[in-house]
Amino acid sequence: MSDYVAGEPPAAQETGGAVELASGAGLAPVDAGLPTVSASANVVLNQNIVVAHRKTGSNFFVRAIWYLFVGWWLTGLAIGFAWLCALSVVLLPIAYLVVNRIPTLLTLRPRSIQTDVAVDLDGTVRITTGGALQRPLWQRAMWFVFVGWWACGLAMFVAYALCLTLLGLPAGLMIFNRVPAVMTLQRN
Repeated sequence: MSDYVAGEPPAAQETGGAVELASGAGLAPVDAGLPTVSASANVVLNQNIVVAHRKTGSNFFVRAIWYLFVGWWLTGLAIGFAWLCALSVVLLPIAYLVVNRIPTLLTLRPRSIQTDVAVDLDGTVRITTGGALQRPLWQRAMWFVFVGWWACGLAMFVAYALCLTLLGLPAGLMIFNRVPAVMTLQRN
């Protein structure tokens, strides 16, 4: 045993294929005569990423029954209520919520979800879900004040009139899906 200074590692002595630490801590194997090689490699794997959204809405039969017995008149009431709320600044958030729910009120259609998949430089896969990036609030507010309030009312009236006819239903639903963009330039 040999003495050592505090802060420095103990001296090691080689004894026939093993190293004995001077402190008597034990033996550690030594690969005598074998070269040590250290290497690093960047391995790139081709990954298939599948993101599946489960439909949570009702089936077609239930949605059709809802439209025939409830959806068409409830949507008419909701459109009138939303437009009257939109005329006042205080109730504007309520109008916005109702306008965003019109397709669901009409046919029980669930809201759509946007999914983005990105791969970072270090190989990390990022999956984000949610809505699209929106324009700045001041632009959307100016649009609503000068164009959105009356264009929204006109678009909802035309879409509702189309939805009352069976042949116009698809076009009316497409317009209803775009009413938030007409009202406040919201991107879906």
